[in-house]
Amino acid sequence: VLDELEVLLTVEHALIVEYLTLHYAFGAEELSTTAFGLAAGQMFQVKNVVRALDGRRPFLKLGRATSITGTDGTAISLEPPGEPDLLDLLDREEAIARAVDARYAALAPAVTDVVAFSDDVRLAVDRGEAHTDPVSALRDQVAGRPLGDFLHATRRTPDSPAEKVALGAIDAIYAGVLDLLRRGSPENLMEAML
Repeated sequence: VLDELEVLLTVEHALIVEYLTLHYAFGAEELSTTAFGLAAGQMFQVKNVVRALDGRRPFLKLGRATSITGTDGTAISLEPPGEPDLLDLLDREEAIARAVDARYAALAPAVTDVVAFSDDVRLAVDRGEAHTDPVSALRDQVAGRPLGDFLHATRRTPDSPAEKVALGAIDAIYAGVLDLLRRGSPENLMEAML
């Protein structure tokens, strides 16, 4: 169970990036607000999983998963979506959400009646089964319109030398923050996330 929670921590981290990418791709539309809410929800779930692993694992994996196996057995990329993925976004997001929910659901029987697991572990698993419904809200908001009508930003690659420098700087800062969090205690990690 703890091994799987460590893996799911990397998945939840990847979903934060996924949903923030959607937030910016949708610009100021209602979909943007929904995507930001999804990212915020993932941040709380990361906190739940970190709390569940606190004291049970000497080192928390704070990296991001690059894929997850879908409920149909195929690999789904968790790399931030670019234009082709954004245009087929709703199916992609629902497939990812179902896959994550299924992994947590598989853990639920193992933690339900076992005294060895704390309430923090049970909470992380229980809250982890709640990805699909919030993601379905995106489909409801699109209401049959072409998804391309909502997209304001679709490229993920720098378009100029200045953009390359800025992206490199942002990536370096992000790597530094992750390194600091890895060196700190889980309590510091949870405080930083709040």
